Amino acid sequence: KVRMYFNVSNARALLPGVNTLEEWESWYENPSVYSEITTPYSLKFVSKITARRMSTGVKYANEVALSLVEHWEPEAVVFTSRHGELGRAEKLLTQLSQKEPLSPTDFIMSVHNSAAGSFTIAKKLTAPSSSIASGADSFIVGLLETISFLSNGYQRVLLVDFDSTLSPFFAQTFPANIPNVNYAVAFAIENVATTLPRYGMQMKIHFDYKELWEPSIPVSLAFYVHWLKKSSTFVLKGNHATLEGAWV
Repeated sequence: KVRMYFNVSNARALLPGVNTLEEWESWYENPSVYSEITTPYSLKFVSKITARRMSTGVKYANEVALSLVEHWEPEAVVFTSRHGELGRAEKLLTQLSQKEPLSPTDFIMSVHNSAAGSFTIAKKLTAPSSSIASGADSFIVGLLETISFLSNGYQRVLLVDFDSTLSPFFAQTFPANIPNVNYAVAFAIENVATTLPRYGMQMKIHFDYKELWEPSIPVSLAFYVHWLKKSSTFVLKGNHATLEGAWV
């Protein structure tokens, strides 16, 4: 088990069609009825030239990250994603199987840290960054990485979680009740000892590899809803990880 203390000073989330606290609570209670709006989201912080190279999930990740750091500069950056650029990987493998030329853009942007790299370039940020994939536990493992930064003297860490919708080929390998949506969420996380007032979040994380769960919604978005509600206590499960949170 791991016990952690930190402060979430601010957060941004992007799930088109879900905006107010009431809409987030409604979606949290019944995500299966959610239908993503078809009108493209109008990006405010990601330039059109840059956006053309990005998958939807990476666009959203950079949008929430850039909006959050407009007046707050992180000392370290952590990006997490369950699927990352899986869509680009499928496209590249299809091109290879059909003996077609590979797209240079898809090849360059197919790596898992493309989202973090795009963000640090756009922000001209030289801070250390991590990109993590760990199934449905990705966000929880990202929290552990964030705490490792805080434990080593960093005071402000940006934590971003995102994903793009899966293609029909990959979507069929996951339970049908799991929403297949484009989303991103970013958290400004600070060391409790350096924030005033000294009010933050206490968390416990433990892993059980004898069990395998499949969360009905992304853990990061569930975490965001509880942050919005300032829930006194909550419990979230990934594949093997359980996160218990409380405000202190």
